[in-house]
Amino acid sequence: MCLCQLKPAQAHPKISSDMKNTLFVITALLCVLPTILKAQDYRQPVRIFKKGQTDVQLGMGILPTALLLDRASMKLLPVSIEVNHMLGNRFSLGLFHGQSIAESRPIVSVDGVQQRVTNHTSRTALKAAWHINSLPNADFYGGFMLALTDARFSVDIGDMGYLENHLGMVRRKTKLTYTGFVGGRYALTFKWNLFGEFGFGDSILTLGAGYRIAG
Repeated sequence: MCLCQLKPAQAHPKISSDMKNTLFVITALLCVLPTILKAQDYRQPVRIFKKGQTDVQLGMGILPTALLLDRASMKLLPVSIEVNHMLGNRFSLGLFHGQSIAESRPIVSVDGVQQRVTNHTSRTALKAAWHINSLPNADFYGGFMLALTDARFSVDIGDMGYLENHLGMVRRKTKLTYTGFVGGRYALTFKWNLFGEFGFGDSILTLGAGYRIAG
């Protein structure tokens, strides 16, 4: 459900100060990573992503759909954890869980009260992907995600009576959704990799890191 379907009182999306601090920390970590690898006598691995391997991946959506489409303010950028297992050299199956929090622009009721709607979204999904992984250390993939999405809505002032009675908004909505994605990952070491993924879920672009736990 879109957060901003009615009468906005402001027109510019924004990211909260907490999210700006989070992005700063991520940028700082990426800057110091080469120094850490050098201190550990880092050598380029030769890893082939293949059958039997299992990776845990942590991701953050840096282009949230609520920000881009609804022009909402992000209180929590989409964050996710997933476990992916290579069932074959070209096919993987994974479990995904993600969270995000977005706040709408003000919605003005008939009596002039301005309310902001906060959407807490939780998404648990099954991910199936097909891989192109013949290059050393690199893996390119694409697939589909079937997700159970739970969205809980609240307002900052008063109750949701006006929104429920006049706009048809509900306090909670759970539904089954599906989407596609494409992405790639690159091995930094035999265990660690970085990944980027384009999709149409909570974020258009997700970046993160993965760790090989088996295989």
